[in-house]
Amino acid sequence: SGLVRTDPLTGALNRRGFDELLERELARAERHSHPLALALLDLDDFHQTNSSYGHPGGDAILRHLVTVCQLLLRSTDTIARIGGDEFIILLDGADNQAEITQIAQRMVDTLQRPVTYRGQQLACGASIGIGCFPQDGEDITSLIAAADQAMYLAKQSGRNQLRFASALPGGSKVRSDP
Repeated sequence: SGLVRTDPLTGALNRRGFDELLERELARAERHSHPLALALLDLDDFHQTNSSYGHPGGDAILRHLVTVCQLLLRSTDTIARIGGDEFIILLDGADNQAEITQIAQRMVDTLQRPVTYRGQQLACGASIGIGCFPQDGEDITSLIAAADQAMYLAKQSGRNQLRFASALPGGSKVRSDP
């Protein structure tokens, strides 16, 4: 089918492409008891950059973010742009929390460095929330909700940080049902 599955600006998967991939990977993870992690990444103070430098400046940061993440991710990991400045990353092998932490921390550290755009240094930075299958959620909705809550906690804790859903107050399982 001729449906677009990539984001035209960054070349990363778009939400449709990512949802299809995630459905497949989650089914595989369930079948083989293979843990995986979802990281939600949201740029800090992106709207300020966009209003100061216009969409071309914002676009430069978004392209930079995807380039950086693709360099830091492993070949089995996938990044997708799911909203304006919101990205989601599928991380393979979530049983190795140290490795997942190291990758996410490298992204946080690297994205803190300013991006040069037309001779200006644009400040960036990102907050990352990570949810792991199966402990933080056993379906797409609850897994994304867990990562989203963790990301919100990272932003509340001062930004430029990462948080695991398992570290959320009250435990990790996020209920997607009312």
